[in-house]
Order: sequence, then C-alpha cells, then structure tokens
Amino acid sequence: MSFPLRDRLGQVARLRPFDTSTAEGRALERRRRAGLTIIANFVARVASFSVITLASRLALESMGVVRFGIWMTIAGFIALLNFLDFGIGNGLIGPIARSSEDDASGDQARLITMGLAATLVVGLISGALLTMGAVSIPLDWLFHGIAGPDLAEARSALWVFAVLLGISLPLQTINRVFVGMQRAYVTHVLSIATSLGMAALLLAMRHKNLTIVDYVFVTFGSLQLPGLLSLIVLIAERKILPSTLRGTRLAEYRPLFAVGAAFLALQAGALIGWGCDQILVSVMRGPAEAGVYAIAVRIFMLASIPLYIANAPMWAVYAHAIERGDMHDVRKGLRLSLLGSLAGAGALCLAIVIAGPMVWNVFSGGHIPYASTLMIAFALWTVIDCTANALAMFLNGAHIIRPQLLTVGVFVVLAIPIKIAVIGRYGIAAIPLVTVAIYLLTLAVVYTVSLRAAILKILSGKASAQNVVDPAV
Repeated sequence: MSFPLRDRLGQVARLRPFDTSTAEGRALERRRRAGLTIIANFVARVASFSVITLASRLALESMGVVRFGIWMTIAGFIALLNFLDFGIGNGLIGPIARSSEDDASGDQARLITMGLAATLVVGLISGALLTMGAVSIPLDWLFHGIAGPDLAEARSALWVFAVLLGISLPLQTINRVFVGMQRAYVTHVLSIATSLGMAALLLAMRHKNLTIVDYVFVTFGSLQLPGLLSLIVLIAERKILPSTLRGTRLAEYRPLFAVGAAFLALQAGALIGWGCDQILVSVMRGPAEAGVYAIAVRIFMLASIPLYIANAPMWAVYAHAIERGDMHDVRKGLRLSLLGSLAGAGALCLAIVIAGPMVWNVFSGGHIPYASTLMIAFALWTVIDCTANALAMFLNGAHIIRPQLLTVGVFVVLAIPIKIAVIGRYGIAAIPLVTVAIYLLTLAVVYTVSLRAAILKILSGKASAQNVVDPAV
C-alpha cells in the first residue's frame, strides 16, 4: 500500500540531498530544498515576531511612551533595505540559480563574489552618507515636539542605526545568495538561533535601564548575525573567491546593475501603487480612519504572509529548472502554485471574513468599530495579491521582467489619481476595490499584448530565460 502524502512529506523533511544526475532527482531535490525553506522561514518569522513583541513590551515599560515612539520611528527605516542595494540582491537570485554549482567551474563563486563586492561598495557609501545625515541634519521635523536629552539620545540612536544599515546591505545580499542557491533554510535556521539568543538577552537585561541606542543594537544589530554566520558558510564552501575578480572590468558589472535596477523599479512601483494607501488615507481622511485602515491591513496579513512564505522559494526553483530543461517540473510547479495560492488565500480570507467581528476586536482591542465593507474589500484584494505573487515568482525565475514593469507602471499611473478621487467620495473601503479593478484590467491588457507569448515560449521549452528576456532589461 502506498502513502503518497506521507511520501511527499518525507521528501520535504529529508535532510540528505537527492541524486541530481536525472530530471526526477533534480525535481525531488528542488522540492526538498523548497520544503525545508518554507518550514524554516515560517518558524523564523514566528520567532522574530515573538522577539519584536517582547522587545516592544519591555521597551515600553522601561523607556516610556515618548522614547518608545522614537525607537519605533527609527526602526521604521528598516524599509530602506529594500531600496539601498539598488535591487542587486534580487537581481542575483536568478543568475545564481541558473549558474553551475560545480566548484571547478567557478561560475557561481564569481557571481556571488561580484554581487557582494558591488553591495559592499554601495553599503559603505550609503552608510557613510546616512551617518553624516544623522549627525548633522536637524531632527525636529522627524521627532516633532521632542527636545533636550531625548532628542540628543534620538540622534545617537539614529547614527548608530545608519552605520548598521550600511553594514547590513552586503549581509542582506548574502541572504539573497542563499535564496538563489535554493538553500535559504540555512539563513532561516541561523535567524531562529539568533532570535532565541536575543530573547534570552532581553529577558536577562529587562531590569536594566536600557537606552534607545541599546535597543537599536540589541534588535537591529542582532539581525546582522545570521548574515555574518552565513558569510562564514560561503567562505568555507569556497563560494566567495576574490581571485575570480582578477582582471574584471567595471563594464562587467553593468548587467548586474541593470537587472538590479529593474527589480528596484518593481519594488518602488509596488510601494507607490498599493504600499502608500495608508498615507493617502491619513492625508485625505485623517489619522482616525488611517488607524481603521491599518487594522484591516494587519488582519489580512494572517492570509498573505503564509502564502508569501510558501511561494518565496519558487523564484529560484523555476530559474534552476528552466536552465536545466526540466519543463515538466516548471509547468507542474506553476499550476500548483497558482491554484494553491488562489484556493489557500480564498479559504483563509473567507474564514477571516466569517470571523470578522471577533478578529477585528482582537486586533483593535475593541476601541475601533467593526468595518464590514472594508473587510470584504480587503479579502478580495488579498486573494488577487497572493495569486499575483505566485505568478511573479515564476516571471522572476523565468526572467520575464519587461511585462512586469509595464504592468506596474500602468497600474501606478492609473491607480493613484483614481484612488485620490474615490477616497473622498466613497470612503476607505473603495481603495482595495479600486486596486483590484485596475490591477486586473492592467494585467489583462499586458497579458494579451506581450506576457502570454513570453510565458508560452518558456513553458513550451523553446527558449531559455535569457532568450526570452528583453536584452535592454
């Protein structure tokens, strides 16, 4: 008697690699690595969230509301990590996944070394500029109403954060390197260990009079430890070889920055298109309604984050499979990913809507009235967003970038003015509905014009990722 589900779980949890000399072996190995990554990522997210929650509670108790708010404001700048590396980290994922893992060839080691060299230079420059700004720029505009010792402490914490941010850029690239090698579970396991250590440290120091600078060091500083440990792993595996850069010209870095710029544009477009909705609400409807909108955003993270975690390894899986001609595995993976994301997001969002008042009360503490229309609108957008993310992982792995840039560009041009127009007239519930309508319309047009042909060309096995992508990108 066979037990296919048990067999599949065994393949995922298996620690010993499969033989990759055959197409079947490569497919099993990709699934094994993806499964380990998903499990480790989920545990790492839970551990990190728990530690941040613990740190926030202890900081609020020991520092008070004002200094706690300063720390939270500084921590908000972590989002700069997505932009300061100019997209180089994301741009490395596909090439590394497609490159040869054979040490003798040196292809993968050279790619990794070039990427780290580029982000090291960017990190040094960014860290220096941010530190100079933190030391010299007036901070009254950032910390309104804060003066005296609190403002001086905020400036110290900000320049320490700026230094750590510059250091973190090449370390963040190391995390993306492991994603490209389909071994992101390594960095996630190290992150879990770091989170446990940080929790123990916070509990041990809970009765100390920690400053804002201390909390910046303990929280953001500790986030760099997994990257440092991963760097040691890469050096031990001879994946970082400065000798491979001997004779390298600056022109050879141009494709790396070009691909990085494309991913940077996608990130910026997503941030402008739907990442700034809460700011629009605050500006046009006031902080009170912005708080209502923020509650809905956080509630539906219960549906989106698990599916983001599940789909994240697929980027490298697709790139690796396409390069090696394992198209059956690509088609199967894409079908399961799209249908799984659609069904999974639909089920989770339906459950959230059914339990809406109870879930809302948990997140709002009973201080904000339940917004049923907003919840339904967010459920629709979350289902579309999760399914679109599954498709984006395939497009990134296949290096089909230009249609994505076109989709995001048209979406931003249409969505922002329409959202501004409807917020004042129809309220905040109209924002997710407008996002759904414009995104689906834009995607449908781009799919008909160019995306469909590029996808079919890849899935048919008639072209590699490099031949499909526009050389300009």
